Amino acid sequence: MALSRRKVKYFTAGLLAAAVLVLVFQNSGNTRINFLFLSGSVPTLVLILGTFLVGVFVGTVMGRRR
Repeated sequence: MALSRRKVKYFTAGLLAAAVLVLVFQNSGNTRINFLFLSGSVPTLVLILGTFLVGVFVGTVMGRRR
């Protein structure tokens, strides 16, 4: 049975999303961050999910340019 390219993409995306969720739930403590002139403490899960969502957004935008 041959897998289509689309199915492979969705499967890979699902695996990566699952890995991110495991990472998020295993790192629930707070993290101190400094960004330009801002600093503070945020939950690590917010930081990881925010970074993931920025990556998804950038990947989507860059993927549309092809």
